[in-house]
Amino acid sequence: MKCPNCFRSVPSAVRMLSCVGNCMKETPGDLTAVNGGIDMEVRPAFDVGRGSCPHCRVPSSVEACPTCHGIIPSEWREQPLPIVTCVAMAGARTTGKSLYIGVLKQQLELFVEERQRSVLNSLGGTEQRYQERYGDAIYQQRKILPATIEAARDPASGQPLIFEFRTLDGQHHILVLRDVAGEDLEDLKNRKERLNFLTRADAIVLLLDPLKISEIARVLQGRVQVGELGGDGVEVLRNLVDFLAESQRRRKATIPIAVTLSKVDTLQAVRESNSPLRPLMLRPGSPLQRDPSMRNAKFDAIDSDLLQLEIDSLLQHLIGPRIGNILRESAETYRYFAVSTLGADPEGTAINAAGIAPYRVLDPLKWILRL
Repeated sequence: MKCPNCFRSVPSAVRMLSCVGNCMKETPGDLTAVNGGIDMEVRPAFDVGRGSCPHCRVPSSVEACPTCHGIIPSEWREQPLPIVTCVAMAGARTTGKSLYIGVLKQQLELFVEERQRSVLNSLGGTEQRYQERYGDAIYQQRKILPATIEAARDPASGQPLIFEFRTLDGQHHILVLRDVAGEDLEDLKNRKERLNFLTRADAIVLLLDPLKISEIARVLQGRVQVGELGGDGVEVLRNLVDFLAESQRRRKATIPIAVTLSKVDTLQAVRESNSPLRPLMLRPGSPLQRDPSMRNAKFDAIDSDLLQLEIDSLLQHLIGPRIGNILRESAETYRYFAVSTLGADPEGTAINAAGIAPYRVLDPLKWILRL
């Protein structure tokens, strides 16, 4: 079981408490030497034996992580112990990561209610953070979200989203999602200390924007909205797996990586072109033409295997074996996924008037959670 903030293991018994009084927050710089790469402001912490903060004298029963001083929700101590899964959401700039997180929560809520016969609960300040950063803009203002600001300029961006639910068999799950700014990942070699928590994640969802692949962009020029340029997603992938392997002192990274093509709705426009890619998008039996993710309570391994082969073939056709070679050489466990957050091309900075029609957005999480 891990801290939802720094992803380090939590002691079997409560060791430290968090100040709930009016003490000044500790900044990332204050804790850099001890926290192993956490980039958010936290409250001061003190030994559980004291019972109250030694500075402001206010009693507390709120648990704090001994390493990073971030808050450990009380649900971590419920019996029987829950399964806590810490997931980092990664990708270069403009891959649509923030939009994906925003819609993913709503889809997960429907999935838990309809297929697991449970309720998705938001823990701590998650619901407020979700609405402020994602929900209001997407579902009320119907706007495309701006890129996540790098952690150094917005420490609050590192605050995790934490959800809990129970499966049909009664297992208690807690899911922790931490967003990582593309700007940070593109400059990973200079920000390793700040992003060290990635090396302790249970899994990473890495989004790749197909429109940043030049071969696809040329075919779709004038047919879809390409948007602003972001970083090179393939280089981000290479830097990430190398960083993980180096940190773990292994030849290959052991953390499972869900390599996820985002915005795949744009690929459907290939069917209207004369491109050599057109036959790939017209095959009626292709797993890219269906979405069973919301129909099944369990992860569909057969469907996922077919999708894995389809995406691998597509990528090799487009850019050769580069991505596959990087993963085979540097990652022990990985799987390809394809998602569309909106289901239709945006209209400028606004969500398409046709509405939001998510496609396969739950697949990476169902694989990671082993549902």
